[in-house]
Amino acid sequence: MGTHEPGFAYRGRCSGGAAARYDDSDSPGRRLWTVAVLVVVHATVEDGLLNDPPAEPEAGQCWLVGEAPTSDWSGQGNVIAIWTAGDWRFVAPQVGMVVVRLAVGARLRFDDGEWVAPVTIVAPSGSSTIDAEARSALGALIQHLVAQGLLISG
Repeated sequence: MGTHEPGFAYRGRCSGGAAARYDDSDSPGRRLWTVAVLVVVHATVEDGLLNDPPAEPEAGQCWLVGEAPTSDWSGQGNVIAIWTAGDWRFVAPQVGMVVVRLAVGARLRFDDGEWVAPVTIVAPSGSSTIDAEARSALGALIQHLVAQGLLISG
């Protein structure tokens, strides 16, 4: 399960480099649970939403699974897939959970059963009515900040 150091549960891409202490006598199930906790707390994913597992994953890499998964991901829709030492593990996202999608550097938030990506904000340019464009851009910026939990709408 990823790269181990004596006395530490896991260091990997999903954990953002974080590590948690464990007793070496712990059961493998407890160690796997620790990995899942680190994924949830420090979640980064390579990409997603994907329905097909990547061909050559590396231990510690994670992906967002789409709604119609195939192959090893079959029956695991809308979860986070974690590749660990030759096998897939899955973590169900919770409302409000945030992950960083490394492919584009975006933070996605899980809400109402789906991953919500940030809105695209287009900077105002050209036009004789600058105020309308500025209001549109500011509205999109506010919407984005609300979606990220940085503002409260109102």
